[in-house]
Amino acid sequence: MTKIDFTPSATFNLHELMLHRVYEILLLASPYDAYILEEDGQLTEQIMIEYLGMNFKTAPRVWREPTATSALQIIPKRKFDLIIVMARISDMDPVVFCQKVKEKYPKKPVILLAADESELAHIRLDEKKSCFDRTFIWSGNANVFTAIIKYIEDKLNASRDVKIGDVGIIIYIEDTPRDYSVILPLLYQVILNYTNQLVSTSLNAAQRLFHLRGRPKILLASSYEEAQKFYNKYRANILGIISDINFPYKGKKNPDAGLKFAQWVRKKDPVMPIMLQSRHQDVRELANNIKAHFLYKKSTRLLRDIEHFIITNFGFGDFIFRLPDGSAIAMATNLMEIVALLKTIPDESLIYHADHNHFSNWLAARSEYELASKIRPLRESNFPSTNEHRQTLIRIISGGVKQQHSSRIINFSNDAFEPSINFVRLTPGYLGGKARGLAFAIKMLNDSGIREKYADIDIRVPHVAVLGTDEFDRFMNHNNLWEAVLPLQDNKKINKLFLKSALSHDLEKILTVFLSKIHYPLAVRSSSLLEDSPYQPLAGMYSTYMYPNAGKTLKARVAGLSKLIKLVCASMFNQEPRSILENTTNRLEEEKMAVVIQELAGQSQGEHFYPDFSGVAQSINYYPVSYMQREEGVAYVALGLGRTIVEGEKALRFSPKYPAILPQFYSIKATLAASQNSFYALKLQNTKDHSNYSESRDLAHLRLQQAEKDGTLKAVASVICENDSVIRDSLNYDGTRIVSFAPILKWKAFPLADIINDILEMGELAMGGPVELEFAVNMSNNSTNRPQFNLLQIRPMPHTGIQSGLNVSNVTKKNTIVRSHVTLGDGSINYIKNILVVKKDTINSTNTVEIAGEIEQLNKIYGKGKPYISIGPGRWGTADPSLGIPIRWDQISNAKVIVEVGIDNFNIDPSFGSHFFQIVTGLKIAYFTINPKNKADSIDWDWLSEVNPITETAHISWLELPYPLQVHINGISGKGIIMKPTAPVKNIEPMDEQESSGI
Repeated sequence: MTKIDFTPSATFNLHELMLHRVYEILLLASPYDAYILEEDGQLTEQIMIEYLGMNFKTAPRVWREPTATSALQIIPKRKFDLIIVMARISDMDPVVFCQKVKEKYPKKPVILLAADESELAHIRLDEKKSCFDRTFIWSGNANVFTAIIKYIEDKLNASRDVKIGDVGIIIYIEDTPRDYSVILPLLYQVILNYTNQLVSTSLNAAQRLFHLRGRPKILLASSYEEAQKFYNKYRANILGIISDINFPYKGKKNPDAGLKFAQWVRKKDPVMPIMLQSRHQDVRELANNIKAHFLYKKSTRLLRDIEHFIITNFGFGDFIFRLPDGSAIAMATNLMEIVALLKTIPDESLIYHADHNHFSNWLAARSEYELASKIRPLRESNFPSTNEHRQTLIRIISGGVKQQHSSRIINFSNDAFEPSINFVRLTPGYLGGKARGLAFAIKMLNDSGIREKYADIDIRVPHVAVLGTDEFDRFMNHNNLWEAVLPLQDNKKINKLFLKSALSHDLEKILTVFLSKIHYPLAVRSSSLLEDSPYQPLAGMYSTYMYPNAGKTLKARVAGLSKLIKLVCASMFNQEPRSILENTTNRLEEEKMAVVIQELAGQSQGEHFYPDFSGVAQSINYYPVSYMQREEGVAYVALGLGRTIVEGEKALRFSPKYPAILPQFYSIKATLAASQNSFYALKLQNTKDHSNYSESRDLAHLRLQQAEKDGTLKAVASVICENDSVIRDSLNYDGTRIVSFAPILKWKAFPLADIINDILEMGELAMGGPVELEFAVNMSNNSTNRPQFNLLQIRPMPHTGIQSGLNVSNVTKKNTIVRSHVTLGDGSINYIKNILVVKKDTINSTNTVEIAGEIEQLNKIYGKGKPYISIGPGRWGTADPSLGIPIRWDQISNAKVIVEVGIDNFNIDPSFGSHFFQIVTGLKIAYFTINPKNKADSIDWDWLSEVNPITETAHISWLELPYPLQVHINGISGKGIIMKPTAPVKNIEPMDEQESSGI
C-alpha cells in the first residue's frame, strides 16, 4: 500500500508566524503630551488605519497613565506587551522609571519617546542604552508609533519566523534617533503598502495570511558590530541593506563606518542590494564605487527614492525585465508570465537579474520561499551555457507554478487566473460538500505518493471551479426567490422561475473571463452544504448537467453556462430533495447551494465526448459472494459516462480484491442478460431545443457499435463467438459484444483494481471510515499520452450502524414473509402495519413507468402518516424501465422497508451503485434483496395474496394488517427476515418505535 504522509506543509504553519504580537501598550505621558498625541497627532486613528487597513482583525490597544507612580501600580495588573515613556514625566525621571520596570520585568520592551533631541540632553548615553530598548523622536506625526510597534514585533519574531517561514530580512543601520524616527516609518509604509497590494491579489487565503504575517522583517542596528551580527545570522534571508554612513564602529562614531560595512558585505556577497544614505552629497561617488545605491537624506524625493529602491531590489510590484544599463524591456505580473518571458528575453537580461538576486527576491516577496531558495544560489558561472541556465530557471519556476496550482484553493482573479489552476473559487462563500470532497481529494493525492507508485498513470482530479454559497444568497435575495419558490410544487415551474431570474453582473464578468480561457466540456454540479455528508442522504439528489461548452461565440457559451448554474440552484427546491429533507432533522431554509463547474473527464470521439469507462467504488461490499468480505469493498464500472451507474442501469460489479470473480457472469445466458448494451456520451453540439433543460438534454444514449467504431470498446469488451458460444477476450471475432472488462480485470491492461484498493484505503484512513468514490478512466488520446485515472469525487459513506449480532437464523420459512441473505440495516422494526405489493404476474418491461405512477398516488393517499413495506420485482429506483421500477424517492417517500425481488424477467443485481441506493442508506431504510437462485432467500407470495387489500390498482395491492409486522436485520451477517405477524419469534426482543426507526 502506498504510504500516506499527512504532515502539514509550510502553508499550514502560517499561524505560527508572528507569535509575539503587541496587543496592549502602556503610554506614560503627561496630560498635555497625551492630549497632543491624541488630538493633534491622532494616535488612535493612525493605529486603527494602519492595522485595520492591513486586514488585521485587531489593532493594539493603548492605555494612558499620567504619572510614573500610577503606571507602576497598573503594570502588575495587566499584561502589557510594550511600554512607551515620554521624556517629560512630572513625578519621576524616565530612567529611574525604566530601571524599576526592568528590575521586575527585564524582558518587557520599554521605549523612550521624546518630542525633540533637546529633551534627551540630560540623559547619559550609557543610561539610555542600558535601560531603554530604543529611543525615538516624535515630531508631530503619529506614524512613529506604528513603526515602534512593528520594530518591537520584528525584533521579537525575526529569529523564529526565519526558521519556520524562511521570511526575508532587511537590515537598516542608523544610530541617530531623529533619522531612524523618520526613515523607519517610511520603510514600513512602503513595505506594508506593497504587502497590502499583494494581499489584495493573493490567490488564496493561505497566501493572504502569509503575506500579512510573512512580510519582510526590518532589523534596526545602531553599530557596525550589531549590523555584522545580523548579517552573519540571517545571511541567506537578507533581501537588502539600507545604511547610514556615519555610525559607531568599535565603540566610537566613525564617518566611514557605512562604507566599511558595505565593502565587507561586498566581499561575501557581490550582488547584495545596498543603499547608503547621508546628508552629504559628496558621498554619492564613494557609494557608486562599491556598487551601492545612494540616498540623500535632505532630498525632497526621500519617500519616492526609498520606494524605488525597495521595489527594484526587494521584489515588490511587477517584475520589470531590464538590460544591464537599466532600460526596461518587458514586464511580468505573475509566475506564469515570468516563465513565458524567460523563454524570450535576451541573455544579458537573464544574467543581470539572476546575478543580482532579482528573481529570488521577487519570489520571496510573494511567499514563494521554497522557489526563492532554489533559485537564489544559481549564477551564470554555475552553468555551461546561458541556455542551460535559462532552462533550469524555467523548469524550477514552472514546477512551482504546477505545484501551486495543483495543491491550493485559489481565489479567482482576472489577472491571476490560469487554466492550469486545479481548484479555483470563483466567488466567496462556503464550498459545499461535493466541492470540499474534491478539494480534499486533490490534497490527498498530492500528499500520498500514489503517483510515484503508478508512474505510468496520470492520476488526477479534473480541474474544478466553484461558485461559493455567497453567490447563491445574492441570487436568491436579489431576485426575491425565497418567497416565490417555496409555495411551488412543480419542478418545471421552479425551473422556469429560476431561468427568468438574473445572475449578478459581477458573476457574468467572472464567467466571461473564465470561459475565455476554458474550452473543454464541463460538468455543472451541485455542492450544497448538506450534500455528501455521512449523515445526510442527499448524494445525487440535486442536478448535474453536462455542458459541451461549444457555442459559436463566447457570449453564447456564457449564456448557456449561466442557465445551467440557475438550474442547479433550482434543483434544491425540487420535490425529491424536499421529500428527503422532510425525513431528516434539517430544514430547507438551512440549506445553501454552491455550484461546481468541473472539467468533464473524457475525450472527443467525433460528435461525442466520453471517457473509456467510468465507475463507482465503495469501501463496504453489501453483497459479498464466494470468499469476499464486506470490508473488502466493491466497484461498479461501465463504458462511457457514469450516468449508467448512478441511474441504476446495467453495469459490471466486482470486488477490487478479487477482480477476476464476476458472479453475474456465471453462464452465457446470465452474461447476455447482465452485460451493458448501451452507454452515455455528451453531444458536442448544443441542442437547439432550449425548452428542455433536463439533465439528459445534451446526452446521447448510444449502442456498443458506436464505441467499437470509436475504438473505445476494445479496452473493456469480450465476444461471445457465434460459432461455438465461447467467450473470447478480443474483438477480432464475430459474435455478440459484451462489456466484460476482461482486458482490464483479467489481463491487467490497466491497474484499475490496484488503484481503487489504494485510494479506498487512503480515503478510509483520511476520512475515518468507509468512503465512496467516483472515477473515470481515459486509456489514450489525452494531453499526457498516458492512461488517465480521474478521481471525480470522494465522500464518506452513510453510517448504517452495522454492529448488531441479532440472531435471525433460528426461524422457519413457514413463519416468515421474507428471508434474505443480502440486506441493509441493523436491528429491529416492530411498528409497520402496511405493505405495498407490486403484483409479480402483471409487471413487464413495458409498464414499469405506469407502475411507478400508481405507487406515487398510493404513497400520497395511503402512505401519509402510515409507514409501509414496499415489495416488488426487479430493481427499484433504476432509470432503465427494463430492469425494474424507475421510481423516484419522492414517489415512495413513506416507505421504511424496501424489498427487491428477483423473478424470471427481472432477475438483476441490487442497485447498490445508484443514487437511489445512496438515499436508502442515508435515510437508514431497511433494504432486502431476494435472489430466487439462493435457497436461503424466500418470499411467501401465497400469504401476501391471501390478505385482503384495502385498495388495489391494476398492478398494486395495498395491505393493512391489524397489528405490526416484525422486521429484523443482522448488520454483521447481512441476513434479515420479515415475520408473519401471527407467529412471534422466540429469543428476539423487538425495540420500541423510536429505537427501531433508526435501523
